[in-house]
Amino acid sequence: MESKDGKNVKLTPKWQLNAAMLSRPVDLSTLVTMSQQNPEEFLEDDTLSVMVLRLLNSENSAVSDKDTRLDVLTILANVAAVPSKAARSSVQDVLGNVSEWFERYMKEQECKHGEDDEESRDPELHKSMLLLLARAYNYKLKTEDVLELTDGDRQLALETVVGVLEEGETYSTELRQRQKPSTGKVAQWEHELVCHRYEKPLILQLCRLVRGFTHPTTYFSGNSEELELYSVDKFSAEMDGLLNITLKSRIIEKLSIALYDCLFADLEEEEEEAKDANYKILLDETDHNAIVSIHTFMQNLYFYATQNTEKYRQHMLADTLLVPRLILPYLDRCIYHTNLLNRRAETYNRALSMGEDKDDGPLPDPEDIEAVSNLALDHPALVQGIAASLRTLVISSFRAPPTRFVLGLLRRLNPTASMLRAHRFCARHDYIFSLLCLLNVNMGALDLSRSFMQENSVVEAYYAHTLLHEMASVQQKMTPEQQQKVLNRVVFSRALPVARDTPSYAAVMALISGGSEEEIDDLIDSSPSKNDDEEDENLQNARTLAKREAKERLDELKKQVAPELQSEEKSEGNAFRLLGALPSFDRNAADKDDATLIGMSLELPVETKRLFGSEERGAKASAPALMHSSADPNVPKELTCAINGHLMKDPVRSPYGHAFERSTIELWLKMQGSVCPITQQALTAEDLVSDEDLQMRIMRWHIQKTSGSQPVVFSSNDDDDIYDF
Repeated sequence: MESKDGKNVKLTPKWQLNAAMLSRPVDLSTLVTMSQQNPEEFLEDDTLSVMVLRLLNSENSAVSDKDTRLDVLTILANVAAVPSKAARSSVQDVLGNVSEWFERYMKEQECKHGEDDEESRDPELHKSMLLLLARAYNYKLKTEDVLELTDGDRQLALETVVGVLEEGETYSTELRQRQKPSTGKVAQWEHELVCHRYEKPLILQLCRLVRGFTHPTTYFSGNSEELELYSVDKFSAEMDGLLNITLKSRIIEKLSIALYDCLFADLEEEEEEAKDANYKILLDETDHNAIVSIHTFMQNLYFYATQNTEKYRQHMLADTLLVPRLILPYLDRCIYHTNLLNRRAETYNRALSMGEDKDDGPLPDPEDIEAVSNLALDHPALVQGIAASLRTLVISSFRAPPTRFVLGLLRRLNPTASMLRAHRFCARHDYIFSLLCLLNVNMGALDLSRSFMQENSVVEAYYAHTLLHEMASVQQKMTPEQQQKVLNRVVFSRALPVARDTPSYAAVMALISGGSEEEIDDLIDSSPSKNDDEEDENLQNARTLAKREAKERLDELKKQVAPELQSEEKSEGNAFRLLGALPSFDRNAADKDDATLIGMSLELPVETKRLFGSEERGAKASAPALMHSSADPNVPKELTCAINGHLMKDPVRSPYGHAFERSTIELWLKMQGSVCPITQQALTAEDLVSDEDLQMRIMRWHIQKTSGSQPVVFSSNDDDDIYDF
């Protein structure tokens, strides 16, 4: 601006504020524009403090209406975004002057706005305040801070965080000069709506906040060894409420789209410019942590809620954009990353295994070479992100409707084949391999009876068989200790739901238990197929090629297997075990394998499974041999199912006092008739009663296991992480 004497006069924020105070209600559009273009100028005077005292805290709505207050919060947030400690400190000092009246005003406005239609509630003031606090405190807010902002209203708090995350940007009205002043003409200005995209640290901060809404440490003290049942009951009710909000408000879809725009949209544009189809940008640690946080939020809703869990699983799988917009793009980049790590490890191994150098001394020990090269496979944030994504897929694919559409969907989103190409990586991280086993069980991917579902596709015909061989190849690269860990995790999946009454589960159990090379060919031949006269030449060639490649891989594995492992297998009467005594998957042989499948589905001890197929299927099958022989020693006995010893999620109690997992006892009654598996007395599904007290004790055990633990880093050497219940 030019003065009468021709000198330029700087329009400071203080001058602009004094001019804006003349309007009713006060219009701060020019100051909002200034805060976006030159936010540092607000640090030179007391403009921020004056706006808070005279506008934000003003009880006169004629002077300061809701839009005015939103502008004040926007200006403060823009100044707090300045990357300097001085700017954040100045905003923090000003925030100390916000009155309790304004806090009450925020709550009243948001509740009034949503009282007619709760689904349309848009907590604008709370979203602006959250944006301001996140920037002012350097993106280190905790969920407890957001709950304090909303006065303990968890629904409002969750809607606030998801609302900011969903928008991903803020809109403001800026003044633009349309015409400059000239002789005989005055300057002309106009308001223009401008979009400002949120910074990435803010988006990642919001993801961590979302996680906190379902994590026990937000509700319980980490130092508490004993939790009162009433507090656990209240926690469960909170989870049920949050799950209902999630389903009704489609929060998962909003989170998926927001993270896709933040993490993948820009990267894909940059990769397109590179004009290299194989080039992908690697995600950093904060990106992986954001993904883990969102998955933790979704998984905890399933683990801790007691209602609508089946509807929730279907919602995640088919009713949202979770899979195409979050899980698949993320796993695609992770697989690219694992292949890089895999090639790097192989390169190190070859370099260290080169011939002996006369000057440098003898070649290092092969075990030392393997240990050093395997260090290239360690990436804690990557491993944790993959594990979190796979856990969500395991949950969402459990008991999916067996329609042609769903089966095709599960086939397309199964990442196992791509992940197993990085065989060293999967063998190194046995927890990842365990989750892949559980995932393929729930997806029915290893059911050879469905091999020919798509008769015209050779690839589909041998998909299950090839996948089984690839999984076996990776499993044999593991140490005996790792193989035992995989077996334990599959058998004792804890809170992760697993479809144990399926051929795929039987195949996985046989795979991780070991089996003979000859039995693989028997398995192939026992799978349903067309008559030889009807098979075309391509199908016959594919069968021959698959067998030959499988045999080559097995021969190679024989050379690599540890000597002590070979001796153990020989002592058992089998020189090389790979897939175990797999049950026949021929539909015509269903009757003779009924006992095996029943035993597998109920996870009964071996001696009890044998009794299923004998004439002594009565009292002996329900004798003590059935009790807890396969129980997880890390779980209190009173929290486990009386049939298979697994930790329960939905416990029911019989009139005779025994507790069972609902799905397990219902399967028993379906397979064995209306008889109690323990007492052999009459029992029907109608006799079973939900045991809510036991359910609360189980949840308390979960909470005590996780309280005080923060899933920040996942180690490949850990037996499990805190969410592997």
